[in-house]
Amino acid sequence: MDNGTEKKITKPQLLPISRDDGRLPNASYIVPALHRGLTVLTLFRRDRPRLSLAEISSILHLPRATAFRLIYTLESLGFLKKSSDDERYELGTAVLSLGYSLFSSMDVVDRAEGPLRRLRDQTQGSTHLAKREGRNVVYLMRFASADAMTGNVQVGARLPVHATTLGRALLIDSSYEELRAIFEEDETLPVFTRTTARSLDELAEQLREDRDRGYVVGQSIYENGLDSMAVPIRGEGGKIVAAISVVGFGLLNGGQEQVLLKALLSTAQEIEIPDSL
Repeated sequence: MDNGTEKKITKPQLLPISRDDGRLPNASYIVPALHRGLTVLTLFRRDRPRLSLAEISSILHLPRATAFRLIYTLESLGFLKKSSDDERYELGTAVLSLGYSLFSSMDVVDRAEGPLRRLRDQTQGSTHLAKREGRNVVYLMRFASADAMTGNVQVGARLPVHATTLGRALLIDSSYEELRAIFEEDETLPVFTRTTARSLDELAEQLREDRDRGYVVGQSIYENGLDSMAVPIRGEGGKIVAAISVVGFGLLNGGQEQVLLKALLSTAQEIEIPDSL
């Protein structure tokens, strides 16, 4: 019976469909159940490592029964595990196995371990290796400084690509058209500090300055008070395949920028694979 009110139908909040090469995939080939299951896995983050069935259902705007079937399947395969204390779920060891398989298959990861460790020891800052996936930076390797106050990002973490020096190093060659494709023409970007780019135009201007400078340097871009510097890692044909950074509080004090840059560029050169190989 029509009572004069219209029920609002909320679409599920799923992972955006995209490809690393920037092309739009054919949606007719996407398997909806797999799409939803993988989206469930991405909900677990450092700031929310455990979630209940009700929370997953609410975040994704999925019926509770649908969310239960997805969770049950992922739990049965070892991708999620259920706490016996409070009925919440967390990532299982099968996720780690996938991550280790990916990282170990990447030449740049194999080549980066020694150089990044030495860079950490030389600069006393935390050092990182990352790649871009869509709008995010994915951390592939980290060597933490002895100073516990140099940030708390972990391997596998994702941060917004526009809001980190690593992300800008990964985007440094991007044209404005490529940026529009990555951000799906969004006019505004999430802001984390006063120096975070607030729009595509502002990000494009920051990247132009980075290109002119030849590297990315910033203070309080994602986290207030944190200094960071990053450069891209290039592969065959000069294509950017990853980026490295050094991060810490007060790293740029006392005219240390050129000292850090020299160390960072030397490390990048160690990691990069010459075209002749």
